[in-house]
Amino acid sequence: VFRDFCDRCGTHLFSGRTAYPEAKSIKLAALDDPEVIVPVAHIWTEKRIKWASVDDGLPRFPRHAELSDLVRIWREKNEGAA
Repeated sequence: VFRDFCDRCGTHLFSGRTAYPEAKSIKLAALDDPEVIVPVAHIWTEKRIKWASVDDGLPRFPRHAELSDLVRIWREKNEGAA
């Protein structure tokens, strides 16, 4: 696991796994406007806190999702909105 922090204030901005260097998790709370990021799927749902609801109709992956699958879902969603 790696974590990237802001050089100026130390805020935790990104994290990821060295096994998947092409993918980073963005800490939404660190963004000025987190509402601009719209989720396309839920991953690692088998590890979610049981009271955390994921009934928004988005695809769910019990564990790791392949980046290609997430990109495909994102493209389908965004091409349909254009």
